[in-house]
Amino acid sequence: MSTEILRLTAQELAGPVFSECASLKELVTQIESDVRAKGRVVCSVAVNGMKLNEADELRLGVTLKQDIDFIEVVLEAPDELMQSTVISQLELMEEIDRVAQAAAEAFRQLDVGRGQELLVSLLDGCRWFTDALVVLRSVLQALKPEMVDLDQWKSAQTKLHSVLSELLAAVEKQDKVLIADILEYELANSLENWRNLLSSLR
Repeated sequence: MSTEILRLTAQELAGPVFSECASLKELVTQIESDVRAKGRVVCSVAVNGMKLNEADELRLGVTLKQDIDFIEVVLEAPDELMQSTVISQLELMEEIDRVAQAAAEAFRQLDVGRGQELLVSLLDGCRWFTDALVVLRSVLQALKPEMVDLDQWKSAQTKLHSVLSELLAAVEKQDKVLIADILEYELANSLENWRNLLSSLR
């Protein structure tokens, strides 16, 4: 895959190219616009050495430009990024589903220690999955908007977030039966929605 890392120092950020930008959010927006014009897309952003996820970008978007020492941006060709992300997401879903079923079985057998261990792995996988979906959606909307059914995408996203919230609530209550049911049925159904949606992009 053709991957490029763009590193911008504080001196470069203070230069004329970014003279209209005062915050991190404005800097990222301009960088995305500039690289898009060159047929590239932003895959990830790191500020002062810390890689940002979607929540970080929202939270830290107000950071002033003068407080940034450097920004590193990973760039990729859009078609390559889209196809590799779709394939990776489909593979990751299979692994999440496998772990979910194993965790459900562990909780049904009252093997709480094993179930909790698998849950940690499961939630990490879901975090990676949702972060990658943000990248994929931004690529599609920017370059191939006709391939994105926003209503279907938002519905699948809302469903997954709802299932994960229910799962965390069940874990908080230590309701082993409910945890197993959510893992075995609701999460599996939510992942199936994403499997159908992403498969249509290949």
